[in-house]
Amino acid sequence: MRILHTEWSDGWGGQERRVLSEMTGMNARGHFVALATRPQCRLRVQAEAAGIPVLTLPRRAGLRLDPSAAAIFVRAAHRGREYAQRRR
Repeated sequence: MRILHTEWSDGWGGQERRVLSEMTGMNARGHFVALATRPQCRLRVQAEAAGIPVLTLPRRAGLRLDPSAAAIFVRAAHRGREYAQRRR
């Protein structure tokens, strides 16, 4: 299974710990797991340390998310598919 978690929080609390636990657990079971988040997200650092691929999504002033993020998601889906096929 290919799983892409998205997280927008900058904090480090229960939600972020749960997401990290789910990602590492699913990764250990052989699933492809990645995280899409903002550059300043604390979970990004923890996920990278755990070996989880991270997609950093751009922000544009005045917008919560840069419209170019859609293209990043599409490329990530294709890369994830290729990665999953190589892992088998």
